[in-house]
Amino acid sequence: MTRMPDGLPDVPQQLRDWRADDDRQAAALAQLARGDPVKIYAADHTGRYCLAAWPVALRISLSDLLTVRATV
Repeated sequence: MTRMPDGLPDVPQQLRDWRADDDRQAAALAQLARGDPVKIYAADHTGRYCLAAWPVALRISLSDLLTVRATV
């Protein structure tokens, strides 16, 4: 793995920064909860990248969900 020179965009670091930002995470969760997709764009010298997530409707009751979470 090669370290990027200072001053050049670094896509993995941009994604780590996005993940570490609680406000941006909360905004993404709210967007998914509204039924809207979330897309994150990043670019560096190797290309442009898009990380995308779409909400998925699940047929599971709240009690079933709590049971699954309790066993994990």
